[in-house]
Amino acid sequence: MKKIILMVLAIATFNANAAIIEITTDKSIYQVGETITATVSFSNEDAFLDIVPFPQPFDVYNTTIGFNDSLLSFIGASTLSPFGSFYDFVEPVVEWFLPLFPSAGFLEIGAIANDEQIDLFYQLQTPVIDLYSIQFIAQSVGDTSINGLSASYIFLRSKGGTKESVGITSANFTIAEVPAPGTFALSLLALGGMFFARKRVKL
Repeated sequence: MKKIILMVLAIATFNANAAIIEITTDKSIYQVGETITATVSFSNEDAFLDIVPFPQPFDVYNTTIGFNDSLLSFIGASTLSPFGSFYDFVEPVVEWFLPLFPSAGFLEIGAIANDEQIDLFYQLQTPVIDLYSIQFIAQSVGDTSINGLSASYIFLRSKGGTKESVGITSANFTIAEVPAPGTFALSLLALGGMFFARKRVKL
């Protein structure tokens, strides 16, 4: 029964979706040395707004992300269960995070659900499906972004599903200097120093 549903959905959603992959950060301004966390998500919101007929399920996704490696230092990435958690299989997902030691300012990140073991109901009922999170350390001051360079997905991979290119957004943010101590705080320190200096003189 599941196979029939998947096949019907594959036909119904072929070239009839406006899915997009989005990159969002947890803040818009960071300080040097701070950790930047970005979430990469597969958005089916147009289907929930009745702009397109159906949400788009998928059992493969691939993304290429670019970043300024003079301002950002890559820490790592981790999956956010894009295929749902309804099924209980041993390692049903194959993931890749390439290159293993990024130094050129780009990353390729994707996943495949083995044997198409996806939680179809989860994907069809969730407007924005989180794919993975990615983290960087802010190294230098400047305006920068995590750029979506390319993205694609496949539905029914082993049954002849075709690779579909999809739009991917970028996330812009600012890295600022760590703020210097406020004038008021400095004044308090100076007064405290004078107080202790006078006390010593009296002794």
